[in-house]
Amino acid sequence: MGSRLVKQLIAYAIDVPLKPNEYRLMTYMALTALDDDTPPRYFDSREASALALGRRVRDEVHPDHPDHAEIQLERNAAFSAVKEAVSGLTGIGAIRRLKSGRAGRRAEFAVVIDVQMSINTEEYRRRRKGDGLRPRGRDSLPLKGRKSIPLRGRESLPAGV
Repeated sequence: MGSRLVKQLIAYAIDVPLKPNEYRLMTYMALTALDDDTPPRYFDSREASALALGRRVRDEVHPDHPDHAEIQLERNAAFSAVKEAVSGLTGIGAIRRLKSGRAGRRAEFAVVIDVQMSINTEEYRRRRKGDGLRPRGRDSLPLKGRKSIPLRGRESLPAGV
């Protein structure tokens, strides 16, 4: 499962701007997807998707449990992060929803990973304008330096540095 999709994702992410949580979730999806299907399919629980984002989700507890409110806040925050990442991935065309999840049923997604298709999405154009992500490459690095390492983009250091 997945190693071919992960390789495709790494190349895809060079050309298509993904947010950090989107990249993490997409990597997990690529690793666990049924990649022999056409298109490859991903389905897993919201808890597993949250774990891919670095959020361990505690089991639901009875409303009378002393930690019920805290656990519900954690669960809601984790599921909200998953929802946001899935929304971004569907918006940019990296995945396509095949089935919606509901109580007792998992959502199912087609793993698309098609640069040309993603480039034609409104979400891609919005992100390339700078609304969605920090710029990549040289422009994303801060201008810092020391006497032994000059500032990027400048031929020489100012006098006295």
